Amino acid sequence: MRGIARPWLDDPSALLTCEEIDEAIFSRERDVVLEEAAERHTS
Repeated sequence: MRGIARPWLDDPSALLTCEEIDEAIFSRERDVVLEEAAERHTS
């Protein structure tokens, strides 16, 4: 199984699957979009 180690965990066997990586990227992008929208709305 291929994966990418989570650098914030000490356990090197903790791997992310491709689906988890995609989910993390998507949720991070969504958070950024929501933050930018909130900033535009409040300014």
